[in-house]
This record gives sequence, C-alpha cells and structure tokens, in this order.
Amino acid sequence: MSNEEQLRQLQALQEAVRQAKLSLQPAQLQAAVRALAQLPLTGAEDIRTGLQQALATLPHEVTPQQFTQICDLCLELMDLADSRLQATPARKKVMVFLPYKASMWDSLESIWQAASADKEHCEAIVMPIPYCDLTPERQVKEWHYEGPLFPPYVPITHYDSLDLARLHPDIIFIHNPYDNYNRVTSIDSRFYSSELKQYTAKLIYVPYFVIGDTVAEHFVQTPGVVNADYVIVQDENIKAQYEQFYPGGNPPPGKILGLGSPKFDSVLRRKKSDYVLPAEWQRLIGDKKIILYNTSLSTQLGNPKHAIGKLRQVLQYFRMRSDMALWWRPHPLMEATLRSMLPELTSEYCQLRDAYIREGWGIYDDTPDMDRAMVCSDAYYGDMSSMIWLYRSLGKPILLEKLVQRRHEELSLETGHIWRDGSTVYFLPFNTMPGFCGLFQLDTVTDQVRFLCSIPRRGRSEFPYKALGKTGSKIIVAPCRGHTVFWEYDLTTGSLTEHPCEAMAKALSAGDVATCANVVCWQERLYCIGNATGVIAVYDPQSASFTYHTAWSEQLQRQGLDLKDLNFAEHGYVQVENLLYLVVQRTNWVLRLNLEDFSVTCWQMPFAYAALTLAVEDRAKGILLVVPRTGNDLVRWDTHQGRFSRVQYRDAFLSSFAITNFIRVGDKMLGLPCLGNHVAVLEAGGQAVGVNPSIDWMIGDYAGTGMEKFAFAITENDGRHAWAVRRCDNLLMEIDCQTGQLKKHKLRYQGDVPDAEIQKLDMREGAILTLDKMLALAASRQDGQVTYQDAGTNIYHWLQRLA
Repeated sequence: MSNEEQLRQLQALQEAVRQAKLSLQPAQLQAAVRALAQLPLTGAEDIRTGLQQALATLPHEVTPQQFTQICDLCLELMDLADSRLQATPARKKVMVFLPYKASMWDSLESIWQAASADKEHCEAIVMPIPYCDLTPERQVKEWHYEGPLFPPYVPITHYDSLDLARLHPDIIFIHNPYDNYNRVTSIDSRFYSSELKQYTAKLIYVPYFVIGDTVAEHFVQTPGVVNADYVIVQDENIKAQYEQFYPGGNPPPGKILGLGSPKFDSVLRRKKSDYVLPAEWQRLIGDKKIILYNTSLSTQLGNPKHAIGKLRQVLQYFRMRSDMALWWRPHPLMEATLRSMLPELTSEYCQLRDAYIREGWGIYDDTPDMDRAMVCSDAYYGDMSSMIWLYRSLGKPILLEKLVQRRHEELSLETGHIWRDGSTVYFLPFNTMPGFCGLFQLDTVTDQVRFLCSIPRRGRSEFPYKALGKTGSKIIVAPCRGHTVFWEYDLTTGSLTEHPCEAMAKALSAGDVATCANVVCWQERLYCIGNATGVIAVYDPQSASFTYHTAWSEQLQRQGLDLKDLNFAEHGYVQVENLLYLVVQRTNWVLRLNLEDFSVTCWQMPFAYAALTLAVEDRAKGILLVVPRTGNDLVRWDTHQGRFSRVQYRDAFLSSFAITNFIRVGDKMLGLPCLGNHVAVLEAGGQAVGVNPSIDWMIGDYAGTGMEKFAFAITENDGRHAWAVRRCDNLLMEIDCQTGQLKKHKLRYQGDVPDAEIQKLDMREGAILTLDKMLALAASRQDGQVTYQDAGTNIYHWLQRLA
C-alpha cells in the first residue's frame, strides 16, 4: 500500500475517532483503533502498543471525562503516525514494459512517457524481449532482438540483466498476447503471460493494434487476455465486445477497461517537422505529394495470387506517376509470414520487392516507425489493416485497394434500414466507403437509385447512422453508434440541418448499442426511440424542431426494467396506430408504448428468453411473434389477453441469430434467415416452426452456408407489403403478403459521388472511386489541425489509483 493511500486511510480513522469523542461512542473508537492496527505502518510498534494500552484502559463503564481523555490519547498517537508517514519517502511503483517488436512500441509508449515523467512516484523500465520466426512445422528458424531499434530517447534494459522474479515489479505491461499460439512468431517462453503472472502484482495487456467498431472473437480469447489482471482497450464499445467474447462470457468485474489506445497518442501528437528524412528520401519526394502504400498480411494470406498481381500492377502504375512519391510500407512480418505459410509465393514477392528497392524510384520503408510514414504522407492507398483507424484520425484521404478491378462496375449499397413513401424507398447504406455515409433513394418503378447527400460523421464509428424517417418533405436521420446528432434533410431545397441531442450521450458508453435504432411516424410527427437512454426524440415538421421525452423511462424503471438494458433491434417494433409494441433485445421483456401520452406497460415473459425482434401473425386478433436472438423457440404474444406461449422449432436451426424476422405471406409466416440455412415456415396458428426446402431459393447463392443471408425483414402497417434485404447480393425484396408475388430491386448506384462529398474521407477503390480520383484529392489537400486525447496519461493516472 502506498504512503498516500496509508495517509488517506489514517486521516479517515482520525476523523472517526473525533466523531466517537463527540458522540461518546466507545464501539466506534474501538473499531477505528483496530482498523489502524491493520495498516502496514513501518516502524510503528510503539504506536500500536500505545493504542492497545489506551484501549485496555477503557472499562465497561466510563465517565464522559475518562472517555474524552482516552480519545485524546488515541488522537495523539495517530498524529505521531501521521508525522512519521509524512517523513517517510514514498516507495516508487516499479513498472516494467515488455515490448518485443520496436514497430509495435507505440502501443505502450505514451503510458511509459507518463510513467517516466513521474520520477517521484514511479520507476519505469523498458525491457524489449527476444522473439523468433517459426517454420511451418512450428520449429524455431531465427531469433531476433530489437532493442537497438527503439527510439534513442527510450532507455533500454537488456533482458538478461534483469531478474523479474527477484525484482517482482508492481506492474508488467505486455502487448503480445499469444504465448505459444502464434503460427508465425513466438516470444521467448520465459516471457509468456502464463509465466509473468507469478512475477508481478498486476499484469496488464494493451493490444498492439487498433480496430474499427468490431473485434474478432479470437483476439479476445488469447492467453494474454485471460492471464492479465487488466486489459486496456481503445474505447467502451470494444470493451463491451471483449466482455462478450471473453472465455465463458464473464470476465472478472473491472478487468476490461476502455481507457484508450496509446497508438492514437503516438500518431496524433506528431508533425512533419518532427522528422528529418534520409537525404535520398528527400530527393525522391521534392515538392511531390506522398502516397503511403500499405500492404497487409490478411490480404496477402486471404487472396495470395491476386495480391501479388495487384502489387505488381500498383508498382508499375506509380513508377509512371512522376507527380507523386510512393512510400511503400509492407507489414513488418510480411516476408516471415510468407516463408512460413505461403513458401511457394515467397520468391515472387521478394523479386518484386528487391527490384523496387534496387531501382530506387520510390521509398521502401521497413523501419519500426509506422507513425513517420502516416504523419509525413498526404494520402493512404492499400489494404484494410489496423493502420486505417490511425490514419483516419489524421483526416487525410484513404483509398482501400481492390485486388480485381472490373471495367464496368456499380457501387454496391448494403443497408439495414429503409423508409418507404409510395414508390420511393429512402435508405442509408453501410460498408459503402469507410468514412462516408450517404443518403440515397430508390424508385421502385424504374429501379433507379439516386444519391441525395452525404451525412457528416464524427469519430471512428463504422455505423454512425442507420435509422431514418420521412414526414412531408423532410427526412430525419437518427444517430447510431458513437453519435448524438440528428440530421434533417429537406427534399425540396436539398439543405441539411444539424440537431444535436446530448440527452442521448449515455448510449455512447453502452457498448455495441445503437443510439437510436427505430423511427416511427404518428400524426405527421417522427418518434425516434433511444436505446440505453430512455429518451424519445420527437420531430415536429411544423416547427422543424425536436422535443425530448423521458417520462416513459421513469415508468419503465418503476416496473423493474433497467434503462441500461434498453436495446431495440433495427425495425424491431410493431405499430398499431398510436400503439408501439417493442421487445428488449437479449431479455424477456416486452413493452407497449402509447405515442399520444407516452404511457408504457411492461411485461416480463414467464420464461427465460433472449429476444431479438417482433413480427405480426394476426393483426386483427393482436397476435404477435417474439423472435429469439438465441435459442430454438418463438413466443406467441396475445396482446389483447396479455398471454405468452412457446412455439418450438421443429427442424434444426442455429442457436444464435437463426432468423432475422418473420413476415406473413398468405396463411403462412415465413422466417427469413440471418445465420440459419433455411427459410422457416409457421402455419397460421401452428404450434411448431419447420422448413420447406422448396422456398430456400429466396436465400440466393448462400444457401447452406453460415454467412448472413438477410439484413432485415419487415411487414408494413397495412399488412399488404413486406420488405427484406438479402445481404449476399444487396437485393431489396418487395413481397406482396397476400399473393406472395416477389419483386427484386438491386441496390446498386451507377452515378458518381461529387468530389465535395468525399474530400478528406476514405473510400473503396472501384470504377466510380478510382485511384486517379483519390490522387487528385491528395494533390489539392492542405494539412489541417487534428486534436487528440492523451490515452497514455489517462491510463497512468488510473494506475496511480490502484492500491
């Protein structure tokens, strides 16, 4: 326990004794003195003896004067302990940082800088550890030690000169979580997380990468994550996913912390003037714009032959561009990975690389300093990698390369939410271009798609907006993840108006919960239903303004529903005039909300259940179906009688996200699959859900696979029309619920996106968004100001509060 912590506790106990003296409470005095005896005060045996003697003089019956004298004696002894603590030099916390690759040091550096600057309270030791390349048979091929490659301002301790067992530091930091589970490289087994746990009070893992909105499950289940006492990730959204994917799904409370990533500190705090480039590089650059070309492991391993062909094509292209300087930076493990996993392609790759270096017309950067390349360049071209999320924060153009380029290509638009008005469908595609959020409309008669405008985005979220609604000539776009701003688009004037809503800010810390996933219309007003906040934002087209309502959330809490659990899926409601029926995702709660007076009634279904969404089985009788997120049962909900009954899946379905939703077609309910492999069928009033392979054609080419089939399926309020988006080919299906007639609309855009809409945004390479266009943007771009939050300092301050 630190001196500061002991002083705080001592002062609290002194106050307790003073209160005991005033209130004449012997029991309170005894409790305070016993607590003081537990403090590890160095050289305080005389104080402990004095306190024990003072307590021993406390008889069962004592006069107020005697009790006051005993309290004064205890306070004198406590003052003596206080003065000794004040005079005792505070013991420094010892923090040891164990990076293995110099190029990944940025994931720890700003924490080390904050710790190193606090010399009064901390001793910060940087000790790079050795690692080896592995053969395909997982045999050691070559050992590496990168201590000399670290920046000169970082004092390095050699791993052979420090005995961690003897030192037993307060904290050890690691950024390699794999132990012996990496197929390409391995650190020295002495420094596996399983070994380090015994040498420190706290083992802390900080990921060597940053990501977008989602983290793959396998990153969370590595030994380093499991063995660490704390795992520090880039934000609250990623924290929630680490907690979800943690082995067993139940990490120790407080183990995962969303305190930020030092990698953002590293790139955002630097400027071009901080770097002195080699003379040869300066000659190549001159006054040209610099294009950073990044090639990643995942692309090379996922499509090796096309990746090699693309590399050859890109090098030939930039060799002819005398107005641009190419700065090629391959992943630092590229050659080692190819030799280990794709030895048949290693020679071809090395020939291309060696020729590029030998000819000397571009920069080849295999140094550990990734930040230098990002800060000094003017635009990014290349593969999707963790560098994207860092580069995006700089506000520079980004183009993700496409390995196979088609001459005639449309922009594919994938969406998870639509709004229909007559023959026009409005929607916000996602995964179109990272950094770009566009509002589009589809004419269902001509199948023409029109681009309306881009919606400004802030932050790094991949899904800033999803839900939208229309009233009159106004379209309202609701915030999704990482955003709290509503946007109003006027179809008549083409103007875009911002409506901030700080009331929904709580949703930003609710993991993967969308700020607002549903918009409904009642009496020309739009009602935007907030998740995790209990806020309903109501847009009035007459005043062109929002009002915000929270009274219904107080009713929810009184009925036993915690607001942090409030999470509604996209299109996860059924509207019957002014009544809105909703299910709370992942729970067994269902709600009925009256849009006229915001009164709400809750029901908790009488069995454990993880709900996903809601469908109408019989509108006249008020029969709804609650579709499960996990498990193999539907729930039939009689809203008139308030009764619930189970409907079993008769045939095999996946236990998670099997069905995206049910739609009524004739006398059957059809369940369109999400991860399931068949279209589910429920006869009207039936007691079991089965399959009918004859209608599996609706799934398309992905039948029988584990890939997502449908993004959503909805039935309109009139009960006549249903809509669904098939993800495998971005096909919007329009279904006549009475006849079963199906009309298909391709969500494809053949027009152009104006340059003004994509400047300073990142995009995907295609026939519309070309490398030539991105280079033109880079040529006209001026450096702007960027801001950053110091994650390293925040993490260090948190560490200082640890006992």
